[in-house]
Amino acid sequence: MGDRPRCSVFLPSFCKPQYVHEAIASVLAQTETDFEFIIAENSTDDGKTRAVVKKAIGKDARVRYEEVDVPEQTRKTVTTEALLKNRFFAEAKGEYIMILCDDDLLKPTCIEKHLEFFAKHPGCLWNYHHVETWMMSTGQRLEGQHIYLFDGRRCFPGGCIDGGAIMLHRSILEHLAQPWFSLEPEDAAWTDAIFANRVAHLVPLYPMGPEVLSIKRQTPQSTFMKG
Repeated sequence: MGDRPRCSVFLPSFCKPQYVHEAIASVLAQTETDFEFIIAENSTDDGKTRAVVKKAIGKDARVRYEEVDVPEQTRKTVTTEALLKNRFFAEAKGEYIMILCDDDLLKPTCIEKHLEFFAKHPGCLWNYHHVETWMMSTGQRLEGQHIYLFDGRRCFPGGCIDGGAIMLHRSILEHLAQPWFSLEPEDAAWTDAIFANRVAHLVPLYPMGPEVLSIKRQTPQSTFMKG
């Protein structure tokens, strides 16, 4: 990996010790190895999740791990996940950037397939892959891909694009006013959709095809489930 990795993967970790170790493992097992993996651990469970995350990371040099202690008052007034995305997107070194939720999984070739698509389509500045969704409380696989059609401040399940399925060229950020992600608490479940809506006004979004490259696991702790 040179001074600038091909891709930055950002994972905000919050109180999901039973899932986050698998999410981390799915990134470290990617067939494409030229990436940096930024983990912002901001859990409030007395170190339980942090212990799991540290064990999952091991000594992998591609990981930049930071423990972020967000004040309780801040959590009440802004969307913490958006706060972290705005900060760490600015610090990301990769030519391309993507997000992984701490209860989701990347298929082994996910990053590789995204970068191959960019190479084949020089005009593409952001793209998305198909997602398989599981409702973890019931063990049920949801039919179709779980994506979100965005319409201003709201988005609707079923026929949509999940934020974790998108990879974008970092140059897009230069054309958007900050904050890139909405900090408003009422937007907590829709920050990716609102961001995508803004980007969609600048450049077309390219679908990569029918191959499923990640698994979205809906859990009681998922941000979307609380929206």
